[in-house]
Amino acid sequence: MKMISLDANAVLDLCYRFYGTQVFEGLWGNLQACVAANQIRFFITPSIHEEVTSYITLHDLDASIFDKFITEYKVHFPDTDEFGSSTLELKETLLGFRAASRSPHVIRDNYGDSDIVSFAKSLGNNAIVLTSETRSKILNWQNPEHQRHIKVPNLCELFQVECMNWFNLFNYLGHRY
Repeated sequence: MKMISLDANAVLDLCYRFYGTQVFEGLWGNLQACVAANQIRFFITPSIHEEVTSYITLHDLDASIFDKFITEYKVHFPDTDEFGSSTLELKETLLGFRAASRSPHVIRDNYGDSDIVSFAKSLGNNAIVLTSETRSKILNWQNPEHQRHIKVPNLCELFQVECMNWFNLFNYLGHRY
């Protein structure tokens, strides 16, 4: 079983932006079947949950869509304490890179990007971080000016955590649309 640590934008893309149930009913059904068959399990960390619910409120979106996503996909909500040591390890490692030493990944507690990667790392080899971000190809970890170039896929690469977007996940699961 693949355990999937969800990024806020990945959740928002599925629920509201690109893959809504009105247009992609079959896609939602196929994902639900994968959850029921224990092929995949979705996780949302507390920081990502807060980010998603804040976005829904700010943009006056239909919260029932997110609630349906949580219910239908049996989303799990890990406690921050479950992966705290992994988060500390991530922060300590990032302190060794000039691009990251003053970044929110290190400075802020319960920062979404750090949480999803450290949580996935704590799950082991069957974990995937699902994000809508793309890897920054120009990131130089030793350049302090490159702080803004740190993306979730860059963190995943550094910490050897598998990273996908929705399209990659659909392909991995054998779904073609």
